[in-house]
Amino acid sequence: MNKNGVTKQQEEFLKAYASRGTIRAAAMAAGVERVTVNIWRKDQVFRDKFELAKDDFREQLEEIAFQRLKEQTSKYNASITSGIKKIRLNVLTH
Repeated sequence: MNKNGVTKQQEEFLKAYASRGTIRAAAMAAGVERVTVNIWRKDQVFRDKFELAKDDFREQLEEIAFQRLKEQTSKYNASITSGIKKIRLNVLTH
């Protein structure tokens, strides 16, 4: 165990989970079987740290979603603005 109360392999799994978001991908990255992770999840210290890793991944997804929403809204607003300018120009010229 390290100072955080988890083994080095568990720490590798948790770090991988925080960036990959699935047990399968994180287990492969840490070089352990999924069944091993299920055993680890019975330990309260590991379970607490696993919840933190889930939160980290969830926040990354939220940041990506908000960024894409801002980009999409920006592009959509540009189309609306362009359309309004065309309508105004059309009204003024006719």
